[in-house]
Amino acid sequence: MIVLLAVTGPVVWAEIPLQSALPRGFAPPSPLHVSLAAEPSGIYYPPQDSWQRALDARQSVRWQQVELGRILTESTWPGLTVWCDRRVDKSRVIDLELRDQPVRDVLAALARQAGAAVLLHEGLVALVPDRQATPLFVLLADARRQAESLESAALRAALLQATPRRWERLSQPADLFQDWTQPLSGTWQSDALPYDVWDAGQLPAQPLVEQLALVAFGFNQRLIVSVDSGGPRWQLEPLTDDTVCEVQLDDAFHRSQLQKSGERLKRDFPGVQRLARGTGGSSNRPRLSGPLSELSGLFDQWESQRPRPAAQGGGESRYTVKLMGQPAEAVIRFLAQETQRQVQFAPELTAAQLERPIVLDAKDWTLEELFREIGQQAGVQIQIDATRLDVRLPQPPDAPLDR
Repeated sequence: MIVLLAVTGPVVWAEIPLQSALPRGFAPPSPLHVSLAAEPSGIYYPPQDSWQRALDARQSVRWQQVELGRILTESTWPGLTVWCDRRVDKSRVIDLELRDQPVRDVLAALARQAGAAVLLHEGLVALVPDRQATPLFVLLADARRQAESLESAALRAALLQATPRRWERLSQPADLFQDWTQPLSGTWQSDALPYDVWDAGQLPAQPLVEQLALVAFGFNQRLIVSVDSGGPRWQLEPLTDDTVCEVQLDDAFHRSQLQKSGERLKRDFPGVQRLARGTGGSSNRPRLSGPLSELSGLFDQWESQRPRPAAQGGGESRYTVKLMGQPAEAVIRFLAQETQRQVQFAPELTAAQLERPIVLDAKDWTLEELFREIGQQAGVQIQIDATRLDVRLPQPPDAPLDR
């Protein structure tokens, strides 16, 4: 089964054919390939200019039985740097074919096949363990807030300076931690990172304190910046759901959501506290403090309500789908998963209906048209909304009125 989002525009190929890696004479079963205009999970933080254009650029990919690590090494996304968390399995085998789709959707589909999530945040594209994108967002905001709260203007400027980073193969993250902080003034004391060896890699231009927090996150640690009588210090705190973080709401949309939340904030997230505002500049923005799990849940709730940018060219998304006789239930479950909807099958549906083969060659159809046709072929009715699919027996026709 091949599912492709139909779009128009220039094509940028990032193809790694691996037919030669298959045993001679081996014909793999047709995999399930999908994009379906999926949004990356986690925080969508509207970026500026070139980064936004890079995410909106169209790209076509064809990966057949390719390891994730090879994709990250050999594929290119012009204008973007992709970071892969050390806990994401780079040996995961990917089967994915997408044509002429936004890079953000390509990355989202790639992450799902890798069992990961994507964080898009101010120039950063991060593949992280599943359901960890929003906690990472909170930890980056927490680290930036710590740096902005330091009394030393010179130290604040150094920690918030955005610089790209590169490292060679076989680098150790503990050494990178020291190398990146060596130019800072003062003698820094720091907790040691666990031993690890990395492939060659890079990070985009980000504040140094966020880069350090990102490295610490990969070891399930929260970065703490402090200055006392002994001088400046890095500390590492093991992450749990109860780890207390403090963030400043720099995103205008998040500030508007906070204004609308009212008493719901205290009811739904009792551990989250609004802190007193500072004075002047960005310090006058709202601040929140609370357990990592509750802050993550709050931002997830807000992000579910953020308006998404319209697709290029405007109008409703349309899809090109080719189905070659796959069972109806498998098709429906797969499309429900890839469009991030829950699916419910009515108990009265028969095995014959759920196993009915679906044959379809649709071009430029809406999602509603697609599910209506699948339902007609299977002899079921599929009700679709923003979050779920309900599959049930078709409604009987209305009886004619007596005259």
